[in-house]
Amino acid sequence: MLRHDAVAIWEHLVPVLNFVSGNISVLETLHFISDLPSAQYRNRKMFYVMAKLHWDYKSLQRVVWNYSEKGHGKGAPDSVGEVLKIAADRIVAVGNDFPNIDLLISHLQIQISEGMIMEVHESGILETELLIPSDLKEFRGTMRVHQTIWTCNNPKVLAMRHLSCNLEKCSEESNYCPHGQHIGFYNIRSITLENTSTPKTMISKKTAINENQIDITANSSPNYRLAGTSIQSNQFEINNVPSDDSL
Repeated sequence: MLRHDAVAIWEHLVPVLNFVSGNISVLETLHFISDLPSAQYRNRKMFYVMAKLHWDYKSLQRVVWNYSEKGHGKGAPDSVGEVLKIAADRIVAVGNDFPNIDLLISHLQIQISEGMIMEVHESGILETELLIPSDLKEFRGTMRVHQTIWTCNNPKVLAMRHLSCNLEKCSEESNYCPHGQHIGFYNIRSITLENTSTPKTMISKKTAINENQIDITANSSPNYRLAGTSIQSNQFEINNVPSDDSL
């Protein structure tokens, strides 16, 4: 199954993040850089994933995702894919065949000894999909977002910005950006897990105890005094708001 949506991307990120967290003493900050297709990286499901990475990485303090414009910032990942394709072509050219993915990986590991090649299983993607609520709300202005920030001091809020801002505390906290880049906040409030048909083993895979519902607030600062409750800052209904999020 060839998938490029947010669920598949999350499942592909897990082994990479596990490798990183296993090779450093404390994983506190994650920076992501990608282009901005709404079907892959810039959508409500990926925003939800950002807010839940701390499930698996307890020391995580902040997650920053910067979106580059189309055609920018893809040189390095595209080069990795090209290296793998060229290596596979060379292996086939000397008479080898790949009847299954395991054999392909073993050959590639020999050719590219300095890299790590890991298989992502379809079953893992399907299990991960069960952990993402199906009723996530869209964020009005998604297509204008170029930076999203989550921080542990306010874990139920994502700060959404028009352009990336690294001035003062803007790159460290999911707060209101006073430098003109603030679009709004994506607020997450806990709700009881109601899907009792979901196997417990599926949920424990990501240590998901509660699912969540995401709301949208106006362009105002979050009220940090309301710990454990939904943020009460000038909320508006989403029902009649046109969606910028195609998912």
